Amino acid sequence: MIKRIGSAIGKKFNNVHLAAYVIGMSTFLSLIIALFRDRLLVYKIGAGPLLDIYYAAFKIPDILFVLFASFLSAFVLIPYLNGRQKNKSGFLIALMTIFLAVSTLFVGVIWYFAKDILRFLYPVLSSSAYFADFVYVQRMLLLQFLILGIAALSTSMVQMQNKFIAFSLAPILYNLGIILGVVYFYDIWGTQGLIFGVLLGAGANLILTVSYAGVGKFKFTLPQKADFLDVFDFFKKVYPRTVSLFIQKSSVLFVFIMLGSLGYGAVSLFQLAFNIQTAPFSII
Repeated sequence: MIKRIGSAIGKKFNNVHLAAYVIGMSTFLSLIIALFRDRLLVYKIGAGPLLDIYYAAFKIPDILFVLFASFLSAFVLIPYLNGRQKNKSGFLIALMTIFLAVSTLFVGVIWYFAKDILRFLYPVLSSSAYFADFVYVQRMLLLQFLILGIAALSTSMVQMQNKFIAFSLAPILYNLGIILGVVYFYDIWGTQGLIFGVLLGAGANLILTVSYAGVGKFKFTLPQKADFLDVFDFFKKVYPRTVSLFIQKSSVLFVFIMLGSLGYGAVSLFQLAFNIQTAPFSII
């Protein structure tokens, strides 16, 4: 039974129309789960300072993700690899090496200066009784960024092999992990339990995509100097998309900074309304 389920998840779709149906239905399901997740967050926590810091703490990792992990996205990686005839594994290892090195450096700096950064960006939220939780949540979500960054590469490899069920299940598992944190772990560990659910969902996303990425079928070789030079050439070709995403995410951060100064609950209500407003576009 388990073997059948595993085989079904790893099924390859060579029919474009059928693949589109699978992705469309799974996107709709993921959307319903995400809205249910938001409903649970409001029910368990309420639109107040704690939910404010939960949503606000996602913004810096979101910016890091579009700055670095967007280079691992299937939208830019698959077309480049399809046009590349030479050592693909060396290129991928070089790309992941640069991502981990640069991302870990940025995460380390933000982790160390988290208190000062949050006080500067969100003075009102930082003055609440939940400031220690704010710092903890921010630091843990930096780890989530690293996990999802690695998962972005494995997700691209899954898509390259037309395993669209595995690709579609990854965001669903991520949201289910968050829901489990809200429903179960939050009652046990409080804020730590809430964030544990987020990390659990991110870890499930990573495990699923790595399991079906066909890593064992790749002939891995140590990257050469030429592979790292190819990575920088790749960066030059795709950076306009990254700049566009960075501007978009930075504008959202700026909005959250202003909302954070309006008082408790403003950040939460805006994020909840924004999630509902953008829901239809996720399917389209």
